[in-house]
Amino acid sequence: MSTQVAIATAVVGLGAFVYYKASSPPPMGRPLFSKFGIHSLKLHSTELINSNTKKLRFELPDASQPSGLTLCSALLTISFPGGGWKPVLRPYTPTNDFGE
Repeated sequence: MSTQVAIATAVVGLGAFVYYKASSPPPMGRPLFSKFGIHSLKLHSTELINSNTKKLRFELPDASQPSGLTLCSALLTISFPGGGWKPVLRPYTPTNDFGE
């Protein structure tokens, strides 16, 4: 019973979040991640930072378009490694190189 309540609460919360994001006016310049949804980006490069961390760089469809990601953004990536059919889900925390 508690599992059903937790699932129902999660679905209602997600629905409220999507409704809130869809009803708010988009910022100027229409950033790529201004709406909740799935976006497909091409992987530009990878860099091994340590034994369990990689820096992934993605290409935006338009280099002049802002990403719309903020300091506290977090993304869930879906990939198909090695051309396989089984997707792998991984969290991705955006960073910014202020020195570049």
